[in-house]
Amino acid sequence: MTAPRRCGAALVLLALLVLTACGGPEGADAPTDADVVDFCRVIGSIETSAPDTFAHDLFETGTPPGIPGDARAGFEVLVDEADADEISDADQAKVEAFFGYFTTTFTGVPAGDQ
Repeated sequence: MTAPRRCGAALVLLALLVLTACGGPEGADAPTDADVVDFCRVIGSIETSAPDTFAHDLFETGTPPGIPGDARAGFEVLVDEADADEISDADQAKVEAFFGYFTTTFTGVPAGDQ
């Protein structure tokens, strides 16, 4: 599978994570200086990681510098609400902003264990 397809597939699974995974640390405390390749690899690892491991790895990696505020808020929702059965419409909009940021910014960056 090509890197852009892997990133896209990871995003679909990431959306499912919000509704089914185990919780983790506070997203606001996650780093804001993640390496872009490391960030994409963590996102890509959702295909092979247990949900609680993925949420922890996402928190540990954080987001790259320069992420827009609404996208960072969506990242924080993913980390904070990973064990939620459902999220509010406002939080869903934040998650969608994160997905939009990810898909438009990181097309072609390797994902997963490459």
